[in-house]
Amino acid sequence: MDKSLPEQAYNALKGLKAQAAAVNDQIENGHQCRKALSEAQQLMAASQPWTSAIVKKLMSSKEPLSVEDVDDAWLVKVFA
Repeated sequence: MDKSLPEQAYNALKGLKAQAAAVNDQIENGHQCRKALSEAQQLMAASQPWTSAIVKKLMSSKEPLSVEDVDDAWLVKVFA
């Protein structure tokens, strides 16, 4: 796939997805995921303002979307 957005946009989505996976793993399996969560949050922080923009788009979507529902193609469709 053509990477038509800045790398920070893709990193922000990657960080958001990693955060969701870490939290879900902790909830479902009782695993302590502090390292994974910390790495995800660092990636999200380094990818601002894209992280905030993605969250805002998800929250304002007319469709019920979560970060787990979207991918790079969605990112390009929404922000290109």
